[in-house]
Amino acid sequence: MKPLKQVVGVVTIGQSPRTDVLPEMKLFWRGEIEVRECGALDDLSRIEIRNLGANIKGDLLVTRLRDGTEVKVGDHDIIPRVEACIRKLENEVPVIILICTGTFPKFQSKSFILYPEPILYHVAQSVLREGKLGVLTPGVEQIPHQQDRWGKIFPEVSVMGASPYVQDGEEVKEAARKLKEEGADLIVMDCMGYTLEMKEWVKEITGKPALLARSTLARVAEELL
Repeated sequence: MKPLKQVVGVVTIGQSPRTDVLPEMKLFWRGEIEVRECGALDDLSRIEIRNLGANIKGDLLVTRLRDGTEVKVGDHDIIPRVEACIRKLENEVPVIILICTGTFPKFQSKSFILYPEPILYHVAQSVLREGKLGVLTPGVEQIPHQQDRWGKIFPEVSVMGASPYVQDGEEVKEAARKLKEEGADLIVMDCMGYTLEMKEWVKEITGKPALLARSTLARVAEELL
């Protein structure tokens, strides 16, 4: 029997479409799936986005525009815009995937919402019962926050900053080498921008398993689609 066509909503804190993320997430989905996207920065001009980045309020978040440009924004400004995207999509789709691993409030919605942060937390906890957790985060400015964030769950945490949006990937490779030196037993790639190829780099360099945000989230979404 031919599987029914499924529809899923995707919300990014940057601009849609996320042509860098969704093709790899779709590798883990069976059947015909239609994706409807909405970006928190979709309706903003470059000047407006630049102003948000110049006056960051709240926790720092790293994302990208539809042309691939990396941008940094604060969750204070992004959360209401994410909620607006959810309102836009919730009457059209049964499941909404939030493609950002940052901390977000529990949004009220008619749709199921998948939040990457708690999914990564629980998967990492189920895998690493003892030992050191290594974390890759997009911006070096995020390291203190990430150290505190993951340190509430794991007693030993080492965080390295490496942007997934630098084309040659050297930042990711260098961060992986440092995590190996730090003795990390499991690496969490804590950004939706990290790719399947980057995961292979990290595994090869460190000799340890890695949890990639986009593939972990995609597998959970598959259970609901």
